[in-house]
Amino acid sequence: MKRIWIKEEFVEITGDCIGAILLEYLTHFEDVWTKKTADEISEETMLGMSHQFIRKNLELLEVKGFVNSRNNPIDRFDKTLQYRVDYEQIEEALKSKGYSYSKVLDIF
Repeated sequence: MKRIWIKEEFVEITGDCIGAILLEYLTHFEDVWTKKTADEISEETMLGMSHQFIRKNLELLEVKGFVNSRNNPIDRFDKTLQYRVDYEQIEEALKSKGYSYSKVLDIF
């Protein structure tokens, strides 16, 4: 069974529900680089959006500093981007909006 959470705090710092859903999804991978295609992310988050739409929204999270992306450092022919959450940037953004960092990320 799939579940996705929309946290008010993440909507506040990302500016919309899609960004909040994607950020919440990526936080579940802790502090590792995650290799997921935009299609896989769309399916796993149940957004049902095109890979272009998902990629665009991931790029927006990256511009805001919440997510980092990179190419596969081992296989240069692998074009699937890898993602990792920047928890320090999220903490800073949450604190600037009056939210507590630990309460948001440690709910579950």
